[in-house]
Amino acid sequence: MISEETLSLLPFVRRTKATIVGRNTLLRTRHKLQFIIIADELSDNSRAEILRDFAPYPIVGGFSEAEIAQRFGLQGTRVLGISKGDL
Repeated sequence: MISEETLSLLPFVRRTKATIVGRNTLLRTRHKLQFIIIADELSDNSRAEILRDFAPYPIVGGFSEAEIAQRFGLQGTRVLGISKGDL
């Protein structure tokens, strides 16, 4: 789970547009990734695929699809990457 300190930075991530949405986009831009957030609603097959494809990167769960929509303003998103950058 993400610490409270990290959760407090999520509004800034949203403002700086440091989010990468979509599995194919994540694959193409993996060199920019800081970590990945996956929703609890993600299917077991998709979860296994994400864990395999992005094994070198920290992968964080514990978010529902509704929480991702609320925190990032991204409806229907189950896999979300946070890019490296200055916050």
